[in-house]
Amino acid sequence: MTSSQMIPSNSISFSAHHTFSVKLTPRNYLAWKTQFNPLLNYQNLTGFVNGSTIAPSKTIKDSSTPPVEIPNPKYETWHKKDQMLHSWIFSSLSEEIFPYVIGLSSSYEVWQALSQAFGPVSQNRQLQFLIELQELKKNDLSILAYLQRAKALADELNAAGRPLTPSKFNAIIYHNIGSDYHAIITALNLRSEPVSFHEL
Repeated sequence: MTSSQMIPSNSISFSAHHTFSVKLTPRNYLAWKTQFNPLLNYQNLTGFVNGSTIAPSKTIKDSSTPPVEIPNPKYETWHKKDQMLHSWIFSSLSEEIFPYVIGLSSSYEVWQALSQAFGPVSQNRQLQFLIELQELKKNDLSILAYLQRAKALADELNAAGRPLTPSKFNAIIYHNIGSDYHAIITALNLRSEPVSFHEL
């Protein structure tokens, strides 16, 4: 692998004011990662978190006789990009996540630690997601907030390899949404195919 392959050729847009609408918590890893992926792709930084963008050597030998070790400018470029991404990741974490990443110095280390901590979903967590969805009531939530929360739980189950069919998801919604919507539910149940989430 050549040096040019180790560092993305396009320049990164540095910004100290990058903000994230979704802060990572122990329960929303999928939404957080989905938010982050476009940034990684746009800035050509995916290799920093999956390990394919390798750090160049910190020093190189100059052309003098005998050669002298000097700082490698390509490493400096790589390091600046890595630390900016490291900063972006940290700015997207909720306070309760910080104990998982304290002491980690590179964006790769932080990303892998978060992936290992929250990416795999155990059978117990799958069951917790399912129970929470089945018990989710609209109560004082707006209809939009209620459906978005239900969809987020269904997405977590899908990512964990335990997807819900539209019929099953709708049945949970219809059961829990409240009597104010019974007329609408009756009409929807007359359809031959389950209503999609977006239609719902």
